[in-house]
Amino acid sequence: VGINDGDKYYMASHSSWNQTLNDCLSYSNCDSCVTIEKCGYCGPSKNANSTGFGGSCLPVADGDTSFSQFGYCSSNFSSDPTNNGSNYSWAADYCATQYTAIPIILMVLYLTFFSSGYGPIAWVFNAEVYPLWARSTGVSLATAMNWFFNLLISLTFLTLSEAITKYGAFFLYAAITMVAFVFFFVFVPETKGIPIEEVEMLFMSKKKRRERKMQLEHKNDNLDERTSGLGSADKY
Repeated sequence: VGINDGDKYYMASHSSWNQTLNDCLSYSNCDSCVTIEKCGYCGPSKNANSTGFGGSCLPVADGDTSFSQFGYCSSNFSSDPTNNGSNYSWAADYCATQYTAIPIILMVLYLTFFSSGYGPIAWVFNAEVYPLWARSTGVSLATAMNWFFNLLISLTFLTLSEAITKYGAFFLYAAITMVAFVFFFVFVPETKGIPIEEVEMLFMSKKKRRERKMQLEHKNDNLDERTSGLGSADKY
């Protein structure tokens, strides 16, 4: 039996559509459904939220995310009053819920405490951890890396959330943060009470540290001798 190009295209598109439909129908509630770009949740208004069931996860209409591909939330039924006496809602991007204010409040609290605590501490530490000869270069490189990763996260978040879901993206960020915490705890030294001239020695080996201390002591001894000599000359 011969199959022309048109038939092949129809079969391929039909197979792809069936795959999308099966993917959407595998989600049982709104919150998990709307994380998929090609799906949206259609259900009675009182149930079309992140905790409600009673609706269906359906493919979005081609070229218009305001409607589902079929069902009560499709464009064909948008004005149909015979939906079993229920008003149906279509959620393609987010789920309507009575708890909308909670994440906003938590976000404000997070930004408040971060901006007055952990946020500026990193920059204060960054300004004190370098020796004088490397301070400008170190701060410049640290600032450049900070903004590079800010840009990287901004550019990849949507793609990443589609590939591993929004939950997966934030779990990945949490894992990276934990690795950074371990690195910080193990390798970053305490600088409290240490003069900025001696901070460099914290990153040296024991041998190099002893040599550096001897150099500083010798330098201080020479400085004391010069100071004593100037004081004696002033007496005469």
